[in-house]
Amino acid sequence: MSVNRRILGSHPAATDRRPFSRGVSVELGDARMIFVSGIAAIDDDGKPMHVGDVRGQTRQVFRLMQTLLEQDAASLRDVVKLTVFLKSVADYEAMNEVRAECFPELPPASSTVQAEMIRPEFLVEIEAIAVRPRV
Repeated sequence: MSVNRRILGSHPAATDRRPFSRGVSVELGDARMIFVSGIAAIDDDGKPMHVGDVRGQTRQVFRLMQTLLEQDAASLRDVVKLTVFLKSVADYEAMNEVRAECFPELPPASSTVQAEMIRPEFLVEIEAIAVRPRV
C-alpha cells in the first residue's frame, strides 16, 4: 500500500538537519492524520521561553502546535491525542489548566508522563495526533 505523506515545516531556528520532521501529514482514505513531534517552548531563535513558568511554556507549545497544524489546514480542534512530557509531576495541575483553556470542548485523549527533558530549561514538551477530513 502506498501512503501519500507530506512533511510539515520546521521551526525558523532549525538550522541544522535533524533526522526527524516537525510534523507529518498522512492521507488515509477520506481522512488526513497529522503527527506532530514533541514541541517545547522556544522562540524563533531556538531559545527557551518562559523559563521556570510551566503555564507560559504550555501556552507557547500550543501556539507553536497551532501554527504547525495550520500548514495542513488543521487546528487544535482537530487534535485527537496528546502526549505530554513533564519535567516535574508538581507542574501537572498548572499544565492541565492551560490544556483545558486550549481544548474547552471535546478534549483529546491524553497521556502525561514525567520525563527528563533534553534541555534543562524545558518544563513541558507535547506531541500530538490530529485528524481532518481529506480535502
